[in-house]
Amino acid sequence: MNIPYRTSRDYQLLKKLLDEGKEIVCFADFPIDNRIFRDVCKARKIGEGRYSITCRGCEYASFWENHNYKWTFEDEMQMANIEFIEPNI
Repeated sequence: MNIPYRTSRDYQLLKKLLDEGKEIVCFADFPIDNRIFRDVCKARKIGEGRYSITCRGCEYASFWENHNYKWTFEDEMQMANIEFIEPNI
């Protein structure tokens, strides 16, 4: 996909921005008919230690620190192939 924005996969930075209360524009894979499209999503912190990447009512990635996950926040974002636009303000 030709995205004319500088995107990042620095998931530690993404988590820091979400912990600061920011909502961040993200891109996530949307597979259909054996092709991959990229959806524009919103990342946000939805509760204490809970994070969600959503678009049109679909949750592409989520993480809840209180659960005994095998994966970290960074692992979840990487598995979902999340990219985000770094804020410049």
